[in-house]
Amino acid sequence: MELRGEESLSLELAGALPAADARRHVPGRLALEETAGGVVVSLLLFQMRGLGLRGIPGPSFDYSEALWRVGIILHGQPAWFAVACDLDHPLVRTL
Repeated sequence: MELRGEESLSLELAGALPAADARRHVPGRLALEETAGGVVVSLLLFQMRGLGLRGIPGPSFDYSEALWRVGIILHGQPAWFAVACDLDHPLVRTL
């Protein structure tokens, strides 16, 4: 089963937090991605349009998402640790 849709809008805001503040949201076994300004953080906002099952006729729907992330280092590479995901559609939250 594959979901298909179109990302119709996206916006990413980035900044930095002091390491002690970022650490409260990330498990200790993960290394934080630190810069001179602090730990990298991001808020990714986007809207999906026409989300539905690929190849199966039926209804589709739209939803918006806000993904709160903290930068980490995983296997020597920068990565994101998702702290929270806010979704505006009850079906997507259930999935």
